[in-house]
Amino acid sequence: MKKFIAAFTLAEILITLGIIGVVAAMTIPSIIIDYQKKHTVEALKKAYSTLDQALVSSIFENGEPEYWNLESLKGGNDFYEKIAEVYLIPYMKGVTKLKLSGKRINWNYPDGSSMGGITGGYPTHALNDGMLLNFWGLIYEKTDETLKNGNYYKSNLRITVDINGAKGPNRFGRDVFAFSLFPYHKVHKGKLLPGWFEQCGSGVLHIDMTETELLSNAKCAACASDHSGLGLGCSVLIMNNSWSITDAYPW
Repeated sequence: MKKFIAAFTLAEILITLGIIGVVAAMTIPSIIIDYQKKHTVEALKKAYSTLDQALVSSIFENGEPEYWNLESLKGGNDFYEKIAEVYLIPYMKGVTKLKLSGKRINWNYPDGSSMGGITGGYPTHALNDGMLLNFWGLIYEKTDETLKNGNYYKSNLRITVDINGAKGPNRFGRDVFAFSLFPYHKVHKGKLLPGWFEQCGSGVLHIDMTETELLSNAKCAACASDHSGLGLGCSVLIMNNSWSITDAYPW
């Protein structure tokens, strides 16, 4: 008596493979995006920790930033170069100063269009893990007029971090993020902050904006949900959401 061995027909195998293919097509992109988001968050945390530890060490040795004799400097270049080269870089390990004649990284807006000179135009330093840093800043004179307008308190060091170096997409909110240090701010002076300050008239710091305001396309420098604007407040959204990228985040 012949024994029959149960087996799949070719048609059944093809149907099964087709189902597997459909499921994979639906789930793999989601898995990849989740991985990218987690990797971005971890790299951003590392960048923040590196900068913040350097600032804490510098404050321990040199006192609070408001006493770093920065008011005697003339112009934004002197301001950020002194803070970066004297008060931060020496307290960071494995930092290389880049030649300004080297190849520039074209950092972009969240929608992919070129950002131009808003960040200073090029990375100025590289960490030994491949991250790139750019230091830029503005200093306002301490006069009655600027005190009345509050400009003096907006004097700031702007720090741009490219968490994966020259690799793409080189876009704010994806692999490029903004931090800042306000030596004289009434509330946040001397702290390493995510984001900068709003540049659409109000001048409020990104750290003081609500999630709704950060996601609004009316706030040009924030982190608009439709990828419009500058994307400078995206680091605030991630940090305020317990170091995570939520579904509301403009990924």
